Amino acid sequence: MLTKRVAEELSVNRRSIYRLKMEAAKLVPNTIPPQKPGSGGKRKTTPQTDCILEREVKKNPSITAAELKNNHPELLKNVVIRTIQHRLQKDLKPPCHRAAKKPLPMESMMKKRIAFAKKYKDWTPEQWKNLER
Repeated sequence: MLTKRVAEELSVNRRSIYRLKMEAAKLVPNTIPPQKPGSGGKRKTTPQTDCILEREVKKNPSITAAELKNNHPELLKNVVIRTIQHRLQKDLKPPCHRAAKKPLPMESMMKKRIAFAKKYKDWTPEQWKNLER
């Protein structure tokens, strides 16, 4: 009953609590059982590499993983493109969204823009500052 309550409080499986109890019974009193070794391979990128990737993405948000690998061949020589994509998506978590679709300017708007540009093309920065709004 105690095991069930502890498992609920810690939000873990009851079997995990049983396993820890069995491991603790083998140990000297007042010691903690050692953690199991982690699974998976060694990480291919270092924190410094991740910082470089993050800086590149902030400078150019539309850069691809293949372009990053081409820009830094010595740094990412043993890293596959999919790993770079994972670093960008999972670890760095840049904001991702599509650019808004905007309507093309109409003929009348194009004419107004050209007229505006021709009217003010020779203005100095001082004239723009003094412009009343």
